[in-house]
Amino acid sequence: MAGGGSHVSAAGREARLEAVWGRIIELFPKYRGLWAAGLELTAQADRLPEVRARLVEAQAEGWRGMVSFFEGVEEDDVDEETARTLGPYNAALLNGVMMLRLFDEGTAPSARDLARAMESAGRLRTRPPSLDS
Repeated sequence: MAGGGSHVSAAGREARLEAVWGRIIELFPKYRGLWAAGLELTAQADRLPEVRARLVEAQAEGWRGMVSFFEGVEEDDVDEETARTLGPYNAALLNGVMMLRLFDEGTAPSARDLARAMESAGRLRTRPPSLDS
């Protein structure tokens, strides 16, 4: 997956991301308690160094899987650099969206909104350097 990822059209990628987010959002009520517990555990991590160490380790182990899940590629096809950069991005987005849903599901972004935002961010990431100035 080094360099540019898959060769899926922007529309195809956006549709796939909308389906992924749709499934996550659909399952949220079932796992709401787990997301709330995770948020509470994260808040306690500074006071519990052994818990913090395990969370850091588990987080890093999951980055390759996060890329695989959101990008629709095999986990074995995700190179180290992509896992290290795109994995935390996806994890931050997922955790942030789940936090928004914990606070108020009614105002949290929809699957379509999230897919459009991710596709837009991807276009910004690949724009020509001349547009960065």
